[in-house]
Amino acid sequence: VLKDSEETLNDESLFISDCIAALNFELERTDKIAEDEGDNVVDLELLEQDGDSRHILKMKKQAQKIAHLKTLFKGLKFFINREVFDCVRQVLPTSKYFIGVVLPPHLSPFVEPNRDAYIPPEEILDPANIEVHEQSDEESPEIDVEPLNSELSQNLMDFQLEKAYQEDNAEKKNMSVESGKICKEDKRLLRKNKVDEHRLQVRMVKPRHRNLFRKLI
Repeated sequence: VLKDSEETLNDESLFISDCIAALNFELERTDKIAEDEGDNVVDLELLEQDGDSRHILKMKKQAQKIAHLKTLFKGLKFFINREVFDCVRQVLPTSKYFIGVVLPPHLSPFVEPNRDAYIPPEEILDPANIEVHEQSDEESPEIDVEPLNSELSQNLMDFQLEKAYQEDNAEKKNMSVESGKICKEDKRLLRKNKVDEHRLQVRMVKPRHRNLFRKLI
């Protein structure tokens, strides 16, 4: 590139041609990321030539591990655990997992298919399962549900009435008033208590004052 001088600046056409010619040169990188990456890359072909050395084999394996780790998570998508389990066989809408929304039934091998749970399409389209289900429906006798419901409701009502009656009786027993009894005083017991109290008082008095205490009493 020609240096800027008074002659080149005066000649406008020459200055423009120099600027256009400068565009042909590649731009110099200012970051050192590519250089560092290039320095860290190990030439595997050179290591294969000297494959007898254990140290070189170790370096080769380490370089392969680093190259594998750089592209380990490339093109992968991450989900929360519940989405992973529910999306194993079917893609479900994300609106069912918002905050405050009742979550759908969780996948489990012990869930009964009669309930509100996910059934794989393979089981739905399996003709063996369809035939077994139809046979079970035909063999099962029809049961009248209304008498059972009325009997259950009657038993429940009787149980509630009996429980209320027992609670009422328990409250009445707790609130009952018993008649008082006349307690007769035992004169011998009163006299004995007085004697014991007098002896205790005598013992509490000092020995030199005991005779005076007995005379006062």
